[in-house]
Amino acid sequence: MADETTERWAVTAEEADRIETLSGSDELMCTVESESGVAYQVVVQRNGTVTNRNWDGTIGVPEDVRDLANSEDVLYHAVDDGFEETQKWVNVIVGPEGEFLSFADQDSPRP
Repeated sequence: MADETTERWAVTAEEADRIETLSGSDELMCTVESESGVAYQVVVQRNGTVTNRNWDGTIGVPEDVRDLANSEDVLYHAVDDGFEETQKWVNVIVGPEGEFLSFADQDSPRP
């Protein structure tokens, strides 16, 4: 179908059991350090899209920091008592609203 696309999603161990409830636009967090030593907590969508927002809600992430965040493999999902680290990346088919439809590789086991 034309409205379906393949995306690569980061998921935690807990989320793997309910992947059908997730969306590619879910907000996760990535921590990176700039060349000047400043630590940034950048909002990254589940599908790997790096935003221009910091986790504290402020707008404006320097381009070099966004590049660093784009290369990070570990993202964090907010939970009641802190953050849970993503365990793996999975290829999924998503609908027009970024919703999970199926795994991209039918032979792939659930994460």
